[in-house]
Amino acid sequence: MTGRKLQDRRLRVWSADPHCAHCGALTAYPEGFELDHKVSLHDGGADTDENSQVLCVSRDAHGRKVGCHDAKTRQDMGYRSRT
Repeated sequence: MTGRKLQDRRLRVWSADPHCAHCGALTAYPEGFELDHKVSLHDGGADTDENSQVLCVSRDAHGRKVGCHDAKTRQDMGYRSRT
């Protein structure tokens, strides 16, 4: 999903609960979170609002994305966490 439909979904899911689903931090719209699939599309999850969650994201001193979304993506993909 891209474009306006994705923007609309991001706003709907964030408006329902603007807190990170993992750590509970309050996220800012639109830059403070990533929309994440609870069950990945690769693992058969649906591309729906019900399978979407807000996960926090920020930038470290090197400009890399960090936060719960980065950690979940790394875990889902089998990557090691950044230290």
